[in-house]
Amino acid sequence: MEVANSYTAALLSRLASDTILDYWDYQLRATYDITPRDRIGVFAFGSYDFLGQRTPTETVPLFASEFHRIDLRYDRQLGPDSTMRTAVTLGLDRTRLSEGRFMRESVARGEKRDHPSRIPSVLVRAGSDVQVDSYAVVTNVDELSPTAIARGELLSRREPI
Repeated sequence: MEVANSYTAALLSRLASDTILDYWDYQLRATYDITPRDRIGVFAFGSYDFLGQRTPTETVPLFASEFHRIDLRYDRQLGPDSTMRTAVTLGLDRTRLSEGRFMRESVARGEKRDHPSRIPSVLVRAGSDVQVDSYAVVTNVDELSPTAIARGELLSRREPI
């Protein structure tokens, strides 16, 4: 597992005391051989970035974004030169908008891959995948201005495409 951080945020905060910079990322990869021909694995990674400005009453976000992914997979050795993979990937992305709102994307993806090879020095790949994305604007109505509430009501009345 690897986690990264930097001293840049602390340095910037000392140089510009009204500015907040925060960021981090992580990644993890692990595999386990169930049998000599079967392996399961997980790969997870993500990141967070925040830039804000302190005012006398609050911290105003100028930019804030994060994402997370986790990939679960099963690999099977079918023969000396032939493999099969089945995988599922889940993800979440969030971007902070103004006035306490977030844009959120959720991702779910499935994959099936076969690598049959009957001819030496020829790699054949076949497979399929499917992906579903969901988008939403998440609001905290208590924190919205009257103008933002009016805009939100207009958007909520739109017919789906």
